[in-house]
Amino acid sequence: AKAKYCLLSWICHIGIMYKEIIVLVYILIVLRVVLAPIYTYLRDPKGLKRFPGVSVAPITDLWGVLQQYLRTRTLAVHKAHRKYGSIVRVGPTNISFSTPEAIRDIYGHGAPALKDDFYQTFNSTHLNVSDAQDRDVHSIKRKRFAIAFSQKRIVELEPVVQDHLQRVFHILDFANGKEVDMKQIMMHLMYNLIFVTFFHHDPQFIERGS
Repeated sequence: AKAKYCLLSWICHIGIMYKEIIVLVYILIVLRVVLAPIYTYLRDPKGLKRFPGVSVAPITDLWGVLQQYLRTRTLAVHKAHRKYGSIVRVGPTNISFSTPEAIRDIYGHGAPALKDDFYQTFNSTHLNVSDAQDRDVHSIKRKRFAIAFSQKRIVELEPVVQDHLQRVFHILDFANGKEVDMKQIMMHLMYNLIFVTFFHHDPQFIERGS
C-alpha cells in the first residue's frame, strides 16, 4: 500500500510539473509573439517611429504576411502611400518609398544604406552583386557590370525595352478584360529581354507564353 501511495504521489507530482511546464511555455510564447514586438516598437532602436505606419505593421509583420497571403500587398502598399505620403512604414523594420529620388539615395553609388541580412537568404557558394553585403566585395562585383549598366548603355537599351513593353500591352489588350497571369507574363518579359540584350536573339517567350 505504501509503494502504491508513493507511486501515485510521484505520478501526481510529475503531472503538476508537466502542467507548470505547459503554462511556462505558453507564457514564453506570449512574451515572444506579443510583448516582445510591442517592447521593440516602443524602444524604437532604429528610430523608425517618425515615419507613418499602416495598420499594425509598425509592430508586427502579420500585416504584411496577411496581405501577401491575400495577394494584395502591392495594392495595399500603394493605397498606404496615397494616404500617408511618399514614406510609409509597412513592417517593424520595413520602410517603403515611392519617389524616384529614393532610388538614387538607397541604391546609388556611395549611398550609406546597407543591405539587410535578408539578402543572405540568396547567398550561394559565390557572392554576386545582388547579395553581397560587404561594401568592398560589392564594389568589386559592381565594377564588372559598370559598362553594361552605364548611362550610355541604358539609353541604347530603351528602344528594346519599349518594344518589349508594347508586345506585353498587345497581349493585355487582346485579353479583352479577361484574367491573365501577370507573374508568367512578366517572367517571359524578363527572360526575353535577357536573351535579346545578351545573346542578340529573340526567342519570343512573350508571344509563345512559355
